[in-house]
Amino acid sequence: MNPSKLKDKVIVKALSQSVDVHGTVLDSYAEAFRRFAEVRPTRGREAYVNDQYLAEIDFVVSMRFDSDTSGITAKHELEYKGRRLRLIGEPVNVENQDSEIRIFCTVYADGR
Repeated sequence: MNPSKLKDKVIVKALSQSVDVHGTVLDSYAEAFRRFAEVRPTRGREAYVNDQYLAEIDFVVSMRFDSDTSGITAKHELEYKGRRLRLIGEPVNVENQDSEIRIFCTVYADGR
């Protein structure tokens, strides 16, 4: 992995659950850690659904493999430039060498 490509700051968020006063379980994401990463857009799509345009962008996020990043699962979420990136499947340990992890993400253009 070329360290000069790790120019983007990414926040990794873990799913946390809490219970409100009415007993309802609330899901929220809390910051777990921050890392420098390479964030590359790979594909963009636009569809017309229910009289609305739905734009979606896919990204590949590459970062160094360490004790924190090795624990990233599909239940995590990334934040990049204020946008929530949702994981598509499980992260990939590149060539099983424990040096680089690749995460495939998607984001909707309206911020969902």
